[in-house]
Amino acid sequence: MLTIIKQKLNRIHSKLDWHLKRNTVLFQEAIQKWFAFTVKQIQTDLRAKFQKDITSELTDWEYLQKQGEGILKPVTLKIMKDGGDAAYKVLAIEGAFDMVNVRAIKVVEKFTTKLVREVNGETKKGIRTYISTGIKEGRSMDKIARELRPLVGLTKKQTQSVMNYRKLLSDKKKFPELDAADINRKVQRYSDKTHRRRMQVIARTETARAQNTGYAQSMKDLGVKKLEFSAYPDCCDICSGLDGKEYETGEAGAIIPVHPNCRCAMLPVVE
Repeated sequence: MLTIIKQKLNRIHSKLDWHLKRNTVLFQEAIQKWFAFTVKQIQTDLRAKFQKDITSELTDWEYLQKQGEGILKPVTLKIMKDGGDAAYKVLAIEGAFDMVNVRAIKVVEKFTTKLVREVNGETKKGIRTYISTGIKEGRSMDKIARELRPLVGLTKKQTQSVMNYRKLLSDKKKFPELDAADINRKVQRYSDKTHRRRMQVIARTETARAQNTGYAQSMKDLGVKKLEFSAYPDCCDICSGLDGKEYETGEAGAIIPVHPNCRCAMLPVVE
């Protein structure tokens, strides 16, 4: 009997993971749209009203904040609904998650506001550092503006790694065979790769957050008292230590993701 129950719970986790993968693609598309809008606005402002004193007035960050929230809110709500609907299917109960209820909308607004503010804050720091360095190295403003595209959304540390890579390749003692065009191509590939990885991490993490929140909310609405943490196979030590731990349904929605890229799930406790 216990083996049968375990098999059923494993199937539930696999199904939730399938939803996570599918919804991550949707969220990443929204992030790409948000970043593209941000890049265009910053590049326009950089060329039009650049000042050598790089400050937060480089662009209208509050405007970009609102635009980012507007792009991400619909997809976040959709993913939360998908997670909520999954709870009904897991329990084989007719019904669906109410995506227009005030509670869900407030949660989505909190999620997106926090995410956009954090990412924009890191972008602001990274871009300020990149522009200042570009000026010192004598690059034109137009050239710097073009190079910003793959940097929007990166953390300050990631932006610094791109700059360090360029500096490394520019060392004629180590790479005498590289000309300016070669260096630009290599740096572009490196920054693009870093940018894709950053978007994937954000998408996977925030998708898991929205999906699990909707899932736990529906479980609570359906009368489930407790949810059990189900660690993903080959997970980290932190999640492995949480495997099998039970949470009140009301608090379970805030547990996952435990960390970026978390693929663990919450399963209904079987009495």
